[in-house]
Amino acid sequence: MIDRSGATPARAPISGALWRRMVADGERIFSDARFGTELTRLGVLGELTAGEVATGIRIASIYGRFEYYKNLKRSAASPHYIREYISEGAGSDTELINFTAKDGRERDRSFNVDDREVREQDAAAAFNALQEVLPHEFRSCVEALCVENAHVGYQGLIRARCGLAIAKEHFANLEKGSKKERKKKPKRVLAPAPAPKTAPVNPFKVAFFKVQRAINPKLADVDLENAWNVLCALKAREDFRLEKAR
Repeated sequence: MIDRSGATPARAPISGALWRRMVADGERIFSDARFGTELTRLGVLGELTAGEVATGIRIASIYGRFEYYKNLKRSAASPHYIREYISEGAGSDTELINFTAKDGRERDRSFNVDDREVREQDAAAAFNALQEVLPHEFRSCVEALCVENAHVGYQGLIRARCGLAIAKEHFANLEKGSKKERKKKPKRVLAPAPAPKTAPVNPFKVAFFKVQRAINPKLADVDLENAWNVLCALKAREDFRLEKAR
């Protein structure tokens, strides 16, 4: 007898209780705004790879930190952007180190003015470096998808993926550079400075000094040097006149 009900015997039908559990699990996951963005939605659907999604989240974080210090606001922004924007107001999660002030209250080190200046400089450096490597033709689509949480369409997704690939390579190069800096550099042994070269002896000048001292032994070395300079100047002028006459 042929079963025409359409049910597959290898898989049991979903019961009402199982469906309610699936809905509850989905609500717990997607109630987090970070999983409900256009960027992560495309990642779940397979339109973006895991590396591209991670790169997009990092880009949104860079924009959020930079625009916080520049006092810029967006009417529509990604939750990844908002999270970094808000966290910079109280210091990032990795920098929350409490200490006890004189009044006995615990305060956050991130509110220190010096720390804020350092974080602001780091945020500006990361943003400017990203702007330099990200071509303008891909930048608008990357910002729309990652920062503004906007739908970019088919052509926009292609441009955004190109920009994400460039940004991913940029971040990889930064990590390689930081690893090289962490490696201990061997101590360089400075070679001794070479001895200064002595000026070659001009036999004509030596002969000139001897003749002048024979004529007038009272001449000092300064006078002999001045006389030599006058002789050189006169000879150079005469050579120039002869060369011009020729």
